[in-house]
Amino acid sequence: MNPFLDRLSASPAFGGWIMLESALGAEHMGRSGYDFLVVDSQHGEVSSSRMLQLFQAAGAAGTPVISRVISPEPYLIMRSLDMGADGVIVPMISTMQQTAEAAAACRYAPDGTRSYGPVRPGAGGVEQANRRVMFMPMIETLEALDNLEEITAVDGVDALFIGPFDLGLLMGISPGEVPRDSQVLAAVERIVAVASKRNIPVGSVAAGEEHARALLERGVSFLSLGSDSTFVQQGATARLALAGRLRSQQSALMEGQVA
Repeated sequence: MNPFLDRLSASPAFGGWIMLESALGAEHMGRSGYDFLVVDSQHGEVSSSRMLQLFQAAGAAGTPVISRVISPEPYLIMRSLDMGADGVIVPMISTMQQTAEAAAACRYAPDGTRSYGPVRPGAGGVEQANRRVMFMPMIETLEALDNLEEITAVDGVDALFIGPFDLGLLMGISPGEVPRDSQVLAAVERIVAVASKRNIPVGSVAAGEEHARALLERGVSFLSLGSDSTFVQQGATARLALAGRLRSQQSALMEGQVA
């Protein structure tokens, strides 16, 4: 069984997102206790040449590592899996045909069309690889919403991953309003309802605690709670705020001494 699916058996599962091309940062994320990590080639700075090192670092402590590929092209999916990803999140999936082509790229014949060329040691045989892989099409377009029944009917769909902010933009909703927008949350509810007919788990990203609670209440079973780049920014900002408080305190003490 896929190690990520093992984590989902104790739903909900919580993960982190890797945007930066830092193996050390990825290792810190991997040892922090998340249920899974996503290495993002679509919107992160992750290049093909650094993918292997990030997978190795993030997975050093046994954390399942998922790759979000740039687009649905089969060679991008196959390359991520060859480098050792436990599964793939595939963006910009809108139709049954796109889903079927991406699903096939995840598994070797006779279950799919994946080319045989594993790179990592201990990759195992064809049957083991086919059992271990995790394919997650993203639901982030209005066309995908219209085609949910067909998308979830494709063999090899192991989970769905909602892109709430792209969905919101296509509905005319600004990113800042997405976490509490009733139209987007209704779409989430519908996605979960359709997926549950086939026992397909659904994941998403959460922009804070309120958003996370809203998604969990609607049946989402795994969430990303933030990225390495966000954590760096938040940590730096928090320390600068501390510096400001200390500076003000020292100024007040000095003024008191002068008086």
